[in-house]
Amino acid sequence: MIRRILTVACIIVSVLVPLVTASAQQIEVYTPIPAETIKVESSSEYPGFADEETINGSGMKGHGHIAHNLGKTMWLSQVSETSVQARPQTREGVVWLLCSFDRERKPDFVEIWNHNQHDHTKRGLRKVYLQYSRDGQTWQTLKDGDRDYFILPESKGKKEEPADFHLDLSGISFKYFCITADKEEGNYYHDGSPHVVEDAKWKNQNINYYGLSEIRFYEKTKRKLSNIAKIDDVSFIPTQGYRKTSEGPRREYKLKFGNPLFDGGTIELSFNGKKITEKIPASKMGLYEFTALFPPGLVEEAVQVDIVFKSRQGTVNKNLVMEGARKWEVYFLPHSHLDIGYTHRHEDVMNLQLRNIDRALMLAERTKDYPEGAKFKWNVETMWPVNEYLERYKNSAQVEAFKAAVKDGRISLNASIGNILTGLCKQEEITHLFDDAHRVGNELGVDIRSVMLSDVPGVSWGMVTAMAENGMKYLSLAPNYVPHLETGGSRVGLANKEWGDYPFYWASPSGEEKVLCWSTGRGYSYFHDWLAGKLSSSGLDPIWEYLNTLEVKEFPYNFSYLRYTVNGDNGPPDTDMPDMIRKWNQEYEYPKFYIGTTEELFTRFEQTYGDKLPTFKGDFTPYWEDGAASSAEELSMNRYNAERLNQLEVLWSIVNPKGYAAESFYKAWRNVALFSEHTWGASASGPDPDSEFTRALWKQKQAFALRADSITKQITQAFNKSIKANEQGQFIQVFNTNLWPRTEVVTFSTSQGLNGKMLVDENNHEVNIQKTGEHTWSFIASEVQPLSSKVYRIITPKRATSQRTFVFKENTISNGIISVTVDPQNGAITSLTDEKGFNYAAGKGLNEYIYT
Repeated sequence: MIRRILTVACIIVSVLVPLVTASAQQIEVYTPIPAETIKVESSSEYPGFADEETINGSGMKGHGHIAHNLGKTMWLSQVSETSVQARPQTREGVVWLLCSFDRERKPDFVEIWNHNQHDHTKRGLRKVYLQYSRDGQTWQTLKDGDRDYFILPESKGKKEEPADFHLDLSGISFKYFCITADKEEGNYYHDGSPHVVEDAKWKNQNINYYGLSEIRFYEKTKRKLSNIAKIDDVSFIPTQGYRKTSEGPRREYKLKFGNPLFDGGTIELSFNGKKITEKIPASKMGLYEFTALFPPGLVEEAVQVDIVFKSRQGTVNKNLVMEGARKWEVYFLPHSHLDIGYTHRHEDVMNLQLRNIDRALMLAERTKDYPEGAKFKWNVETMWPVNEYLERYKNSAQVEAFKAAVKDGRISLNASIGNILTGLCKQEEITHLFDDAHRVGNELGVDIRSVMLSDVPGVSWGMVTAMAENGMKYLSLAPNYVPHLETGGSRVGLANKEWGDYPFYWASPSGEEKVLCWSTGRGYSYFHDWLAGKLSSSGLDPIWEYLNTLEVKEFPYNFSYLRYTVNGDNGPPDTDMPDMIRKWNQEYEYPKFYIGTTEELFTRFEQTYGDKLPTFKGDFTPYWEDGAASSAEELSMNRYNAERLNQLEVLWSIVNPKGYAAESFYKAWRNVALFSEHTWGASASGPDPDSEFTRALWKQKQAFALRADSITKQITQAFNKSIKANEQGQFIQVFNTNLWPRTEVVTFSTSQGLNGKMLVDENNHEVNIQKTGEHTWSFIASEVQPLSSKVYRIITPKRATSQRTFVFKENTISNGIISVTVDPQNGAITSLTDEKGFNYAAGKGLNEYIYT
């Protein structure tokens, strides 16, 4: 076996000059009419997106247009809503583009690349009228059969988009060529498709922009071979796919040429003692890429390959190592990444998520008869929208369809309430992340055993115990993914580099529980437009690249998976996905492609490889929790309430189990957990921190903590009422909610004046109390038994007690022994002195709060 170290072997390239003299030889090629001979004008231009971009080749690479997330190198109109006309005799429409040539031309055909901006391809022209003129006065209209208009296909948004439209122009000549977009159906926002306008609204997209990427008019010419660019390099790209053929599976490979190959040639591959030769046909357009197949059979180990390319345009020799390609099974887990806020107000996010569920149901129904693997399935990433869906559409056919889809596995529920910053959570809070999952699971009669966490890098170790105790077995992680950053993500530490695509059993601190944890190596956003793009635009190239990476790292399993989200956070299901998967499975023997769910994948993976997986113990330390310090007051409140709720649950169980307010506890814990959800701030927090939108989102985020606080106070008041607690009473009851005896400092508040008072316990042991604030007092409670209480009585002692109390003066507090002074500007302790006057905080002070 050739190990992966061979992949860094030197590649030997040599260029041999053909022996045949080519100076007198000519070949026939199609050549674009030069841009400098064309003048272009339009009905309007958006600043920075000139109509000239359609002819100057600025966005072209070979024969493909390069998609751009900002729409650069493309023409874009201004907002257009009224009728315009290029010339008195041309058609009226919503926008127009006019090409004027230096002289009358007789092009053989025209090719058009529609608007190719990531996530804005619907700006591309749709229904258009194509007209030409020899003099600019009299115009002829080209026809598509009986129709006097053409439909330009929408761009797929590919990284290198081929021409979307090709039209034969042979037999006509002109000096002017005009494209006019129809007034009603001029772009793909106006194609009448369901959901298009709705989606544009959620994306804040104006539907009245129109654009094109490139237009090329071709003329047939004869050129000397000596004047055609030489082929001095060839990229050899073996894919990870085996095509289905009558002879059996054959591995696919691609050749890419830096310069166009017009004259054809041959490719000769030698490996494992075999030699194969493939003829590459001539092309008048010029080939930039050629796809061919190895002989039948699997090539599962790395092999040395010698490559010889021969053509009258040049000869290239190469020697390299080709990675193996196993019988892969690739799962795509479609879902919508939940951001509660950030880009939308909370109510809008909820509506988007409910919309996503509805569309997933429709897509699953439409594809129910597709072959296995291509039937659509949907992962509801978190439980936050599920309760709302069941409540909002209660007793409707919609909900019944949802329940049925959950039960038969077309819709998969994942157990966490949200994507939580678990480093902010106390252990009990982590346990309550799954409350909604239990409620919904009981209502629907299903077990929810999987958890998806997305974007968040790292999870507290306590998650393992909490999941196991709640009956969850599988944890799918998909951290933030930004491949051009050194760590492969934004502030993710080694979450991607070390743990991406490294499935393992994660054992709890006790070692008695474990969950199967698998962090995908491409995060949750790999198919967003600024990375690979959705399957219909990316094609298989990023899949091959990913699988090849797994081969290089010697990934030991035949299963792999990719999270699949499109159109950014809170995005919808991809309606093209099932057809792409069906097509690929029809064409390829391997990999086998599946649209799947978390539980389906993890269950099958565990059954196949469970006895081979490593087990690890330890903390998967998270990285993003530091940002919560920007709301320190609310964070402190939320953590305090999490602790109070934990204590109150035990107290009710001790004192009055029948009176336990289950619904109130559920609501309080839910709000505590949602405050720990990972979306902190708004997308505009940095550039526009004081905008109305930013402030509104903070108010909604803050509301989780405030609601939790309010409900917790209500539960506390109800408990106090149940034990007849009275601030003016003469007894103090101390509860121990732990499982062991405790001796601790107890702090309580009362408006009673307790100066000169003390406490006695049930054995009449006297206990001193100390004033620690305006209405707060402290004392030491000794040997309070587990899950029990101890009662102290307030008395006036017969002997005088110490009257020493705290003294407050400006920024200094003193009890007569220790004095502390705090800097009001930065919170630092500037003075900490004892009776001897020694300042322990001399110098820069202690505990300064530093905001970054």
